Amino acid sequence: MIPNPLVSIVITSYNTGHFIEKAITSALAQDYENIEIIISDNNSSDNSDEVIKKFCSNSKIKYSKNDTNIGMIANFNKAFFELSKGDFITNISSDDYFIDETFISSAIKKIKENDNVLLVFGKYQSFFTKSDTIVDMPCQCYYQTSFRKGIDVFLDFAECPYFGWGGCIMNRNFLVKNKMLIPDIITNDIYMNLELMLHGNVAFIDSNVYMIRYHGNNATGSVRTANQYISSRLNYINDLYKKALQNNEIDKNCLEKWKYSMLKIDIKSFLITFILSGNQKEYDIF
Repeated sequence: MIPNPLVSIVITSYNTGHFIEKAITSALAQDYENIEIIISDNNSSDNSDEVIKKFCSNSKIKYSKNDTNIGMIANFNKAFFELSKGDFITNISSDDYFIDETFISSAIKKIKENDNVLLVFGKYQSFFTKSDTIVDMPCQCYYQTSFRKGIDVFLDFAECPYFGWGGCIMNRNFLVKNKMLIPDIITNDIYMNLELMLHGNVAFIDSNVYMIRYHGNNATGSVRTANQYISSRLNYINDLYKKALQNNEIDKNCLEKWKYSMLKIDIKSFLITFILSGNQKEYDIF
C-alpha cells in the first residue's frame, strides 16, 4: 500500500452558501496532510461562489462550478470520478461538517492495519437546528469492534441500517476499477456502501467524527411520492440481493433473511412517512 495515500474530500453544493464555509473549514482542519478538497458547485444562485472563492488560495482546494445545474447525481459522479484523483474518498454534504480533526488519519491507520478494507466508518451525530439539539447515532456498541468482514456487516445491516456517507471513507481506486458509479436512487450512499461490503472488509472508528445538520431543506427529505420510493429503495434491495447471490461465501438462507428484513424495515418506515405527512393518496399507492 502507498505509505500516505491521497484522500479526496468531496463537497458538492447547491445554494448552501450559508452552510458551506463550515464544511470547508472542517475539511481543511484535518491533520492528515495528503488530501485534496474537491468542491463541485451545481450552478448555485446564492452567495456560494463568493464564499467558496475565499478558500481557493489554498492549494488543497480544487473548485469547479457547473455552467448549468446538471442534477445532484451527475454532480456527485463528476466530483467523485472526474475531479477527484484520490486513492480513497470521503464526502461532506455542504450543510454538514467534520467534528474530529483526526478522522482521516485514523481511517488510513485502520486501512493499513487490516486486510482488504474498502470502507471505514466513524460515528456521526445529528444537529437539529430548529430545536438546537444534538443527538447521538444509534448502534453505538457496533463501533467498539475495530474490524469486520464486509459480508458480515452486509448481512447485519437491517440490525443497524445507518451506514451512509456521513463519516465514511471509501476505496476510490476500487470504485474506479470496477466502474461503480453513483446510482440515481434514494440513499445511493447506502447502496454503494452495501455493494462495497460484498467485495471487501470494513473498519470502525469508535468516536464521533461527523455532524449531520438537519435544517428542514435537506436534499434527502425532498422525495415524497410512493413510486419514487418503490423504484428506488425497494428495487435496490432486490438488485443487491441478486448481486449477493453471486458471492459463494454467503449462505443462501442468511441472504433470504437479509432481504426479508430489509424490505420489512423499508416498507414500515415509508408507510409511517406517508401517514405522518397526511398524504392519503400516496399512502394508498404504496
